[in-house]
Amino acid sequence: MSRFIWNNWGETQRESVYNRVRARYGLDACPILSSDDVQEDDGDIVPAGAADHDYAVTPYPGAQDAAAARIQELEAEVRRLETKVMQLRIGHSLSQFQRFCASDEELRFYTRFPSEEVFLAFWKAIEPSASTLVYWSKAQKKGQTTEMEASQSYHRSLPLIDEFFLYCCRVSAGLQEKVLADIFKISLSTVSRTIITWANYLSLILGSLPIWMSRQEVNSTMPEKFRQFCPEVRVIIDCTEIRCQNPSSLTLQSEVFSSYKNTTTFKGLIGVAPCGPVTFVSSLFTGSISDQELTKQSGILDLLEPGDAWMADKGFTIKSMLAERGAKLIIPPFKTAAQFSKEDAERTQAIACLQIIVERAIRRVKEFHIWDTTVPLTMFGTVNQLWTNCCLMSNFQWPLDVKGLKSAMKMACSKLAIDKKRKVDFENREFKIEVNATSDDLLLHNNVRWLSKGKVLERFWALRKELETFLLDQKSAKAKPFVDFMKNEEEMEVVAFLTDITSHLNDLNLKLQGKNSTVCDLMSAVRAFQRKLEVFKCDLQQNLLHFPRLLDQTAGKHHRHNYAEFLEKLITNFQTRFEDFPLGKQVLLCIENPFLVKSIAEFSTEAMKVFPWANAATLQTELIELHLNLPFQP
Repeated sequence: MSRFIWNNWGETQRESVYNRVRARYGLDACPILSSDDVQEDDGDIVPAGAADHDYAVTPYPGAQDAAAARIQELEAEVRRLETKVMQLRIGHSLSQFQRFCASDEELRFYTRFPSEEVFLAFWKAIEPSASTLVYWSKAQKKGQTTEMEASQSYHRSLPLIDEFFLYCCRVSAGLQEKVLADIFKISLSTVSRTIITWANYLSLILGSLPIWMSRQEVNSTMPEKFRQFCPEVRVIIDCTEIRCQNPSSLTLQSEVFSSYKNTTTFKGLIGVAPCGPVTFVSSLFTGSISDQELTKQSGILDLLEPGDAWMADKGFTIKSMLAERGAKLIIPPFKTAAQFSKEDAERTQAIACLQIIVERAIRRVKEFHIWDTTVPLTMFGTVNQLWTNCCLMSNFQWPLDVKGLKSAMKMACSKLAIDKKRKVDFENREFKIEVNATSDDLLLHNNVRWLSKGKVLERFWALRKELETFLLDQKSAKAKPFVDFMKNEEEMEVVAFLTDITSHLNDLNLKLQGKNSTVCDLMSAVRAFQRKLEVFKCDLQQNLLHFPRLLDQTAGKHHRHNYAEFLEKLITNFQTRFEDFPLGKQVLLCIENPFLVKSIAEFSTEAMKVFPWANAATLQTELIELHLNLPFQP
């Protein structure tokens, strides 16, 4: 048998490839036609037999048009798929950053950069050197490779900008590594390597920046308040601590334990220029180190120049160390007498208000959410780099609101503070002298609790005539509305009623406060006041015995407002407020003194309403036994 079907040496003739393929796909076979093998029957073409080859056979009508249309469809499909592949490639390179940072607000949350413009400027500055970045795991093996192998570029799971964005999400937003692995669709180990790599890289890049400001730079950027009262200040320093995981070693526990925080911590020193930026960041030390020793070991003393001044709080006892280098320390004065002198109090206030800048800088660093939780032991190898990066990257945020400290700075300016106090005291004394007032002073309402409102109303009513006289003498446009209000008898009548009713409410409030009060005492006071409100309502229509100020304002005449409606609403409010306390008289007596209960049946009935799960028979028998127990009888 021949291996070639066309030489006709075999016993059977094999079906053509064309028909075999069409049969495989379930299509009707198209027979091979020739002029000898076809015959026409009423215009229909009928094949007479099948041949092996159809290369020279004319295709059936419309086949070329159908093939051309099919080719156009396939070309269009290819173009569509190519466009989709290109979009996927572009989307993969920019998807994560553009997906999560569509606005400046989202950018601030994920990266702590104030705007996209600042972020891109920072990125363009580090991108050239970051393009040659070697993963941390590869860098460990770099010393064992040849120079040619070390210079080869490594495969990256993410675009370079997404690696930086991943690092920012971990540090700024505080997202856990497992969450980042799911978001960026990479393995957990890749996330860990990327964070460690970028932590070390940014620490190297940012640590090489000359952030320590010269004397001339500090003077040229110093805020006016510092220039006026502390012109020689070059840096404001303070220490801060971050919590860390408790190590198993007892020796390490004693080293990292902070007596100030009463937990295990790392401690670092931060220096801030008067204009706001962080100019010094120390390494993190164990929490047990003192502020003095930390300052000595941090290296900041080497940056001192003769004539410099440092501002700090009382914990920095480093005056002698600064004096050795010709510098001085500005700290709040220590208390040596029973109380501060006037000058010491003003100096303490001034330093505290000026030193708030370093507190704001530290708060900004701790707003990086990676510090929200305890630093685990696994981060001990990179915690210094992460801390340094957070401190230095905070300088790329919006400037510290130094102008917003204006109110605090006024307190720091002793002269302005004294002048303002003298002005207020002078006007206060002038008011009391001119009107010959018998009261010591006016009360200021601080809007902390409503009890103070009643006291303010009482004092206002007592001084209403003096206030009206004083406002008339001022002859000011701002005082005119108040004068018109106080001359309006109808308005002052409302003030008189409010003063009287808030006075009664204050009395109730005082009875509900304090120690050694039982629930019986409180309920008795509330129920008594509810009964008083009924009496007050009737009194409004009669002699105004319980409303002396309203009586004085109306001079015994019929008052214009329907205050009874107000009291009716007050009574309803009290009933609604205290309807959850359905304690009967006998139950209250039993709580206060069981021997005062006279009707045992009434007691059990009231108790069952409050405690439906109790047994009435048991309550009655136990109360009888208690009454007849001689040791407990009064």
